[in-house]
Amino acid sequence: MNKKYTSHFLGNNEELPPKENISAVFLVATQDGKVLSVQNERGWDIPGGHLEKGEEPFTALRREVLEEAGAIVDSIKPYAILSRAEWLREI
Repeated sequence: MNKKYTSHFLGNNEELPPKENISAVFLVATQDGKVLSVQNERGWDIPGGHLEKGEEPFTALRREVLEEAGAIVDSIKPYAILSRAEWLREI
């Protein structure tokens, strides 16, 4: 399987791709120079995970952060997309 990924940093007013093209979400949160991280079976990581069927991306992100870090997210700003999908090359 080809594991090459394409990254794309979102512009100020750029929208997310269609929901059906989003499978997972992750949060990079900082406060006072510290990064929110969680310890899991792989070691230290940022909180996030896969969307459940029919779930909106921001709802999934809030759920994953609460489950993994016990934190409540009140403001989300999309930053980047990492994809293996062909549609990303058209952006």
